[in-house]
Amino acid sequence: MTRTYLRLQETEGYLLAAASRIFAARLHTPRTEAVSDDDLMQQSITEAIKLAKLIDDTVIADSEVD
Repeated sequence: MTRTYLRLQETEGYLLAAASRIFAARLHTPRTEAVSDDDLMQQSITEAIKLAKLIDDTVIADSEVD
């Protein structure tokens, strides 16, 4: 059996957490058209990144304040 080792950066871990929640929600939602799980996964990752960018553009974190 081949083992895969990953070392995610902190922000990648946060995106993984968000994308996996989105993906799980999509898997439990009835589908009106044929969409593969791989496509749903990619859509979930894309949405998580969009959410992260929107939050970064909208919110000023404590460490960003002079």
